Amino acid sequence: MKKRVVKGVCVSTRFPCFLLALCAVLLLPLREAHAYIDAGSGSIIFQALIGLVLGAVMTLKLWWTKLKIFVLSLLGKKRPATPAPGDPEE
Repeated sequence: MKKRVVKGVCVSTRFPCFLLALCAVLLLPLREAHAYIDAGSGSIIFQALIGLVLGAVMTLKLWWTKLKIFVLSLLGKKRPATPAPGDPEE
């Protein structure tokens, strides 16, 4: 079994696996909970989903130009020409 020294303490390399397994066993439900979800919980879940969707839309809106350039570069097309400030528009 390999061991490593972290700040003067000998730590087994199997420790993270053991800790993960211990957490999984402790968090597994051993019996039924007999719980319910009331209307307030459903409302919070609904609000979180709306917030997630609107956050994704706003992020896409803010990053749209960079995303468009990235996708066009993947497809092999040239960048769209952007007029310099002060150039007359046609």
